[in-house]
This record gives sequence, structure tokens and C-alpha cells, in this order.
Amino acid sequence: MKFSPTVWWLIGGLGLLVIEFFTPFQVAGAVGIAAIGVAFLSLVIPWLPGQILLLVLMSGLLFWAARQYFTPKTYRDPLSRQDRARTVQAIVPGQLGRVSMGGTTWNARCTLPDVTIDPEQEVLVVGRDGNILNVMPMNLIQ
Repeated sequence: MKFSPTVWWLIGGLGLLVIEFFTPFQVAGAVGIAAIGVAFLSLVIPWLPGQILLLVLMSGLLFWAARQYFTPKTYRDPLSRQDRARTVQAIVPGQLGRVSMGGTTWNARCTLPDVTIDPEQEVLVVGRDGNILNVMPMNLIQ
């Protein structure tokens, strides 16, 4: 039994889509969708090298689109690195104060045990313990 190229492209494309469900790669799905597209275009373009070129171009475009639109963007925690903040409330040794950072206010404590930080002072966030920021006054750092 002899099948037309359209049938082979459809079988290959559907096979690759099935493989995509069982593997963590995005490549098989992109090539599978492109192969199904080439199957329909093979009715208009009977030249095999042209069909292969279409497969390569379409799968590359689909793979690029999948990476652009379906790959999760990395999230950067605003507190994952050292940032600057401004005190809203004085930070007294041994007690918590408040700082403003990223449009929100946070509880904060000074990492230096004998230093008081006045309100409206710029501080450097050097870490955190849960929801409490550990800060140091910028005027002592500079």
C-alpha cells in the first residue's frame, strides 16, 4: 500500500505530538505542528525539498514562539539581593522599626546592636528573617 506524502507528513506530525506529551521538550511539539502544516501545504507544493524547507522554517518559528510566549518568566524576589530602603519609623537598638521599600513598608531591625537609625534615613537591606528586614544605615557604610 502506497501513501501520499500528505499522509506521511500527518502521521509524522501526529507521532511527534504524541511524543511531546511524554517528554519535557518543546521541540517535538513544534516540529509536529509544523509537519501537520506541511501536510496540508504538500497538496499545493509537491516538491519534497520545498516541503522540507517549509518544515524547518515553520518548526523554527513555532519553537521560537513557544519559547517567547509559553516559557515562564523568571521571578526575582525584590528582597533576594541587597537593596536600599528608607526608614519610615526610627529603628532603636533591640527593637523593630519600619522601612519603605518597593512601595511597601516592612518591619526592620538594625544589624548593628548599638546604632539608632532616625526616620527618613537611607538604609541598606542586607538580609531578612521572615518578614523582618535586616538593615544597616548608609551613612555608616559610606
